[in-house]
Amino acid sequence: MLISLTSYGMYNIDLRDSIREGYTALDAPSRYETQARREFLDTPVDPMEMILLLLSKDRGSMHRKALLDEAATIVDLVYNMTFIYESRSLTYEKMCSPYCFSRNLFNGFKHYYDVNHRSATKYGTWSDLYNLSYPFASIWGVRLPLEQLMFGVVLKRPNISDVPVEPKKVKRFFDFGNDIPVDRTKPLESQITNMEHVELLVLYLYGFKNTTEIERGFTIWELGIHDWTKRGEFYFKEVSGVDALFLMMFSWQKMIEFDYTPSGRLGMVFEECGPSITITSVTNMLAFSIGAITPTPEVRIFCMGSGIAMLMTYVYQLILFGPVLAIATSYESKLEDEEQATSGFRALINLTFMTLLRAHCAFIGRTEVAAIVFVLTIIYLGFSIQGVVTMKTRLDSAKILPLESELRRPNSLLMDYVWKEHLSPTFLVNNRFNLTDTNLTRQFWDVLRELESLSLCKGTTMKVTPGRKLSGSTPLEC
Repeated sequence: MLISLTSYGMYNIDLRDSIREGYTALDAPSRYETQARREFLDTPVDPMEMILLLLSKDRGSMHRKALLDEAATIVDLVYNMTFIYESRSLTYEKMCSPYCFSRNLFNGFKHYYDVNHRSATKYGTWSDLYNLSYPFASIWGVRLPLEQLMFGVVLKRPNISDVPVEPKKVKRFFDFGNDIPVDRTKPLESQITNMEHVELLVLYLYGFKNTTEIERGFTIWELGIHDWTKRGEFYFKEVSGVDALFLMMFSWQKMIEFDYTPSGRLGMVFEECGPSITITSVTNMLAFSIGAITPTPEVRIFCMGSGIAMLMTYVYQLILFGPVLAIATSYESKLEDEEQATSGFRALINLTFMTLLRAHCAFIGRTEVAAIVFVLTIIYLGFSIQGVVTMKTRLDSAKILPLESELRRPNSLLMDYVWKEHLSPTFLVNNRFNLTDTNLTRQFWDVLRELESLSLCKGTTMKVTPGRKLSGSTPLEC
């Protein structure tokens, strides 16, 4: 009883999975990459990374004017949302340096979209100086990579039946632009852009945790934004040792017809079921012990806990469940006599099961059935061996997250739209880059051209030519 009381503390355990690192193997290349990134940024932890996904409730296009206005309100709300912690005001806009440019792409598109929309609504024309085309918009000659903001985009189909309208020239400050008339019978958003449908907008918010104070501030701010993280979720539920308990109960019931004392009856139960219970518990514990040496931290914890649970269950079966059966002997009803057992509903049940048992034994005892079972066993083993050899294990977020987790919906959007259309790799140069070294710069451009020539690489969004200042990175979309 004292040992069983020590398990009472399990009710106060707060079970949480480390989704970020717990399911990454200790020898995985991504762990080295993460550590290299931390050393490059000179921070003990990873930067805060938040992905803001915006999509309409009616699953309509997100580049409609009303929805863009609502999206702008949400983005401003996230940037300016303030939480008070120990008399400190925590606001992302005040802590985001040097990543405060996260919403610039959205704000730039939204601003010139409003300009064209206002002009089209008021005057019936819009200016081609603000070319809001996907994947690259052009504002006064400056390109905006809209493919990093909008996903699930369906472009307009060119209609050859449309009669081209001669645009009229309007003089502007420093430049001349064309005013293009709009068709009031068609959606306005599909005329001032080349997009017919936009499934969702994506914004990436980052935070640089270079000090303990900022790290704590971002943690509190993230908890305020993601209130779902305050819920304790139990990912695994274990019921171990149940089969052994049923074996003990079955053996105990069989002994009822013999006139054993409680201690003698318990000894007979252990003599009959003890080897089976011991072998089952030991093999299960060894199997989980093998899993406890895998390189995945969360799997290690789960297997270690399961192995300990198997051991404790075995101990409880011997020192707790067995004595409980002996104590319960005084509450057992007397065995029915032969006349009661051979008449009535009980006799019908016994006759039915005995008939089924005889028919089953006669069926499986036939030579033809044995041959069929043997052939099916060989086929089963063949498919099993082939499956084990060709099996490809893949542990992704969809398998890790619980079915009721609120992360499953945004994760499916990222997998179905964002990662399929846009993925920007990060290259870290941890040595000082000497621009006067021609061999080094030549190697740099050779590597860059090799990356650009990859089959799934879309090319560069900003071409850096030799002689220009290499103050930033050259984004690649692969």
